[in-house]
Amino acid sequence: MEGHTVKRSLAAILLLVPLFGCVGPMAPIGDPENEQAALVYGYINGSSGVPNVTLYNTRTKVMAPWAPGNVPAHTYGSGLILFDNVEPGDYIIHGFGIGQTAYSLGTQRIELTVRPGEIVYLGAFRYAHEGGLLSNEFTFAPAREPSQRTVREWAIEATEGTGWNQRLRGSEGKG
Repeated sequence: MEGHTVKRSLAAILLLVPLFGCVGPMAPIGDPENEQAALVYGYINGSSGVPNVTLYNTRTKVMAPWAPGNVPAHTYGSGLILFDNVEPGDYIIHGFGIGQTAYSLGTQRIELTVRPGEIVYLGAFRYAHEGGLLSNEFTFAPAREPSQRTVREWAIEATEGTGWNQRLRGSEGKG
């Protein structure tokens, strides 16, 4: 019976881990690892602050931020999120975490395909926490502001001094 309880606890932890994103300090943005690596950027912000977000590679069976193929975001107070050195493939964002609260996007999950060496604009989204203190009810929807141009400018500033900065500047006016 005790082993069964441990298995249930472990299963519950594994279900929550993907939604909390990265815990602890984020590594600085580095240079592109190779010509195949891509950069994904966008905006997610809302009533409780900038969320911890991870791109989950659909080939990955373990839905944990640190699993090979999954890419945690660099997040900024402005709402900018950056995923650097993303390998080509299909990805989803199925939820995010803010502090100790986890939110699941359910059927609203964000899906994208990343091609070799490309710069991908994820989009701009806003969320709002609703209900009581212990409630995980929220709304999540595309946002008109900030514009893609503004978010790209923030990404250019955030990647200053890296090869990503040069790639972002070179991609202006595209997409």
